[in-house]
Amino acid sequence: MIDKKEIDLKEIKLLGGIGFVCIYVMPIVGLVLILVALKKLADATEKPNIFRDFLTASVIAVVWFFLIFLYLVICPHLFSNGGSGELTPDVGLLLFVGGLFLTWIFATVSAHYMSKSLFTVAEVTKEQLLAQAARLISFGALLTIVLIGPIVIFVGIIYAIVAFFSLPDKVVIEEVGQT
Repeated sequence: MIDKKEIDLKEIKLLGGIGFVCIYVMPIVGLVLILVALKKLADATEKPNIFRDFLTASVIAVVWFFLIFLYLVICPHLFSNGGSGELTPDVGLLLFVGGLFLTWIFATVSAHYMSKSLFTVAEVTKEQLLAQAARLISFGALLTIVLIGPIVIFVGIIYAIVAFFSLPDKVVIEEVGQT
């Protein structure tokens, strides 16, 4: 037997849309709003991976930003005269390239989980702009290695903003019930 369940998306679309708008201005506030929206949707649809995947992406992103902060604080100190030892240009280049590579890895893994979450939301809500946002964010993360990625990610987030605000007020999902 197939049961139909109506889900109210008004609050979810508002929280998600505002969250994505805030992501560049107040990233922590934006992430919290998106996570709240996705938790509500995950609970309503009984698809916990919607929330879990985005939470994983958020944790990886926060760790990534923390590591970037440490990298930006430590590297200049190592290159200054106040450093504990002299760095050769080869070691300095290795540190720089290694830092860029780690940044790319963290961005790619975080974007992968974010995209998984957004693809599931797109599947549930039938909002294909969310699937397009997921693709752009994923490809943007991969392209950060050639420095065009942040632009593609920015466009993907704009798609996510438009997609969340474009969600219908209600959606009907079909569930397979047990008889």
